[in-house]
Amino acid sequence: MKIYTKTGDTGTTSLYGGEITEKHSLRVDAYGTLDELQASVGFARALCEVSEVRQALKEIERQLILLMTEVSSSKLTVHMIKEDDVKRMEQEIDRLCSKGFGFSGFVLPGECLRSAALHLARTIARRAERRIFALAAHELVQQPVLNYLNRLSDYLFVLSQCELKSTKKIGCVEASGDELMPYGVPDSWDETTDVAIIGSGFAGLAAAIEAGLKGANVIILEKMPYLGGNSRISGGGYCSWDSKLKLREKLGLGEDSPQLHKEDTLKGGAYYNDPDLVDRMVNEAPDGLNMLIEAGIEFEPTLHHLGAHSVARSYQEKNRSGKAMVDALHNYAKRCGAELRLRAKVTRLWRENAASPVTGLRYEQNGVQKNLRCLKGIVIASGGFARDTELIAQRNPWLGNNYMCSNHRGATGEVLRYAIAIGADTVHMDFIQLFPCAAAKNGVIDRLALECYSGAGFGTIYVNDKGLRFVNELAGRDEVSKAQLMHQTKPTWAVFNKDIFTRLNTPIEVLEHGVKSKRLIFGNTIEEMATLAGIIPDSLAATIDDHNEILKSGLTDNFNKTVTDKMLPMERGPYYAVAQWPSVHFCMGGLRINRDSQVLDISGIRIPKLYAAGEVCGGVHGANRLGGNAITECIVFGRAAGIGVANEKEY
Repeated sequence: MKIYTKTGDTGTTSLYGGEITEKHSLRVDAYGTLDELQASVGFARALCEVSEVRQALKEIERQLILLMTEVSSSKLTVHMIKEDDVKRMEQEIDRLCSKGFGFSGFVLPGECLRSAALHLARTIARRAERRIFALAAHELVQQPVLNYLNRLSDYLFVLSQCELKSTKKIGCVEASGDELMPYGVPDSWDETTDVAIIGSGFAGLAAAIEAGLKGANVIILEKMPYLGGNSRISGGGYCSWDSKLKLREKLGLGEDSPQLHKEDTLKGGAYYNDPDLVDRMVNEAPDGLNMLIEAGIEFEPTLHHLGAHSVARSYQEKNRSGKAMVDALHNYAKRCGAELRLRAKVTRLWRENAASPVTGLRYEQNGVQKNLRCLKGIVIASGGFARDTELIAQRNPWLGNNYMCSNHRGATGEVLRYAIAIGADTVHMDFIQLFPCAAAKNGVIDRLALECYSGAGFGTIYVNDKGLRFVNELAGRDEVSKAQLMHQTKPTWAVFNKDIFTRLNTPIEVLEHGVKSKRLIFGNTIEEMATLAGIIPDSLAATIDDHNEILKSGLTDNFNKTVTDKMLPMERGPYYAVAQWPSVHFCMGGLRINRDSQVLDISGIRIPKLYAAGEVCGGVHGANRLGGNAITECIVFGRAAGIGVANEKEY
């Protein structure tokens, strides 16, 4: 049997039953739109992952065949769609809405491919309904047909919400399963507190301090056997345009301002940042830094000029120790009444439905699960997902599953998933930062890696094994990492002399340990150091000479690096080289929050009593985080979250 018959070449077609009519008739237009609708439903079913949604769509396809049969004839006496079909659909809509998949505000269809396909089908269903009503104005159409199409568009909307909310979806990641969104409350509560804070890094401790100062009872839950997370292993750098230390004035560094800090942050993030979040971060950065000083944290008497910042504004803890800062903040939090529980892993967030506030959480400690009721609310400060190899591979496939990572072992992002499961939205999940100066052997960011990064502001150069510079050392981390990964052979090298290490206040014991462990290559001359490192000596010597001349002239070099008077020519030994290579370091994406650290749902509406701060959030840094802004973000938004949750009324 041939596919084509040529009988429609004259502009007519036959209806079901043999009746001939024009192709532009209302009836042909109506069942043709139903045909388009069925195809779109089938397309959506091919994409969807939730088994309940797939089954529902298959049934809809079957019914649409019956509906097309009924509409394609003006003489059919047996009606295919009945009122019972409409009632069953209404019951399914009501059931799913009771689980939190109903209308809670207008949504952007493009948040998820599967959900978007269902929204497309929904709009075609609306058009089909209009075509059927146009036909009904001239010819008899059974009422159940009209009712069915009207309910179908609503049903498709609810199913789209299921696909968007009901899976283990991260942003637009399709890491999905068959379980529905776990709304609900436990049968009973084992404990009660005012505020629970998930995570004990800078953001969580800042939130605990502020909530405690306002009189709230605070419990900090930390899944690891130690506190601090990534904060504990950070280099202790905090960017701020001012502080009570007044180092800019003392060092004669000229002007800085919140406007300039904001513009640097937006530019570094390729303007993907949420300007409102950046505005709060930069304006409250001095207050956050002053709080750290009040907590007993000491900083170096200098300011560092980090990559993509237009001026020196990075305050460094005196020993470059995140651990020292975490310990000081923990002691402050304890004085404010906060209780820390280690090895306490959160396994679920409790929220009754899509309109209710969060009411508590479930956590496991020493093999025992407990439900903790939180009268005022919850602050999520659980950090990023850099150790979630599956998710990282999905967001950046070119990294694969064998990438190096600088994060602590607990940076696995499960609390982010739990928040998404109760309706939280995410932003910028694709933006994952590499740290270009990590140890080439294992991806660790040790003291020498930090010196490689900070040294760029004092004259350190980055070279390849041929002894040639290949990038502006003061470029953003993303630009430097890209230059390494795409154009260089592993490892690249950061080159110093003793004068730069002196300017960096690097302790002699760090240098001695680095040389002894062979992490730091040492030579009294350039040739000696280069030979030991496997770099072409003559080429490196020429590169250093050229760079010295650029620094002396004060001119911009071929890589568009702006020269400052803080950069030192390397004119005398001894000389040092540190092997470096990019390592997954920071996740710019995460939960969507507003400037008050309140978590927002996919409709942009705040989830009552749920706050978040730190790397678990997205929006502040845009496409790329500037060095020194991470701790600033944690402190500023951690404090905002603590104040906000402490001011909540008990539920």
